[in-house]
This record gives sequence, C-alpha cells and structure tokens, in this order.
Amino acid sequence: MKPILPLTRRLLLAPEEGAQATLNVAIAPESAETTGRYFHSGTEIRSAAASYDVEFQRRTWEMTAAYIARGGVPK
Repeated sequence: MKPILPLTRRLLLAPEEGAQATLNVAIAPESAETTGRYFHSGTEIRSAAASYDVEFQRRTWEMTAAYIARGGVPK
C-alpha cells in the first residue's frame, strides 16, 4: 500500500482545495437556481453512466425495498 500513496496524493486534492471547489459552486449567485447537477472541480459534468440505466435503477429500488422490508438485516 505504501508505494501507492505518493501516486494517489498527486491525483487527490488537498481538503482545502476540494472544499473550495464545492463552496464556489454552492455560493455562486449564478448557481442559486441550479439543482440536480454534478460538478467536478467547479465544472458541470454528466453523472456516471450507471445513473442513466433505468433497469439498474429498478433493480436497486427493488433490492433496497426488500432489504428494508426485512428490517434491514441481510440474509
């Protein structure tokens, strides 16, 4: 795991940098009416391809409903 850490540090933002991008979008006056959008580093992007998969959404809903109906206990 240790050899990977220097590589991941180059790919990840510092907490302050990540928070700043989120804050910029959250408090920008032009974003006041924006909802249901996804942003990466302050730029609007499409959500993951899986989020457009209606069959996946249906299966996830059904599995979640079944899980809750069992009291949230895996079988």
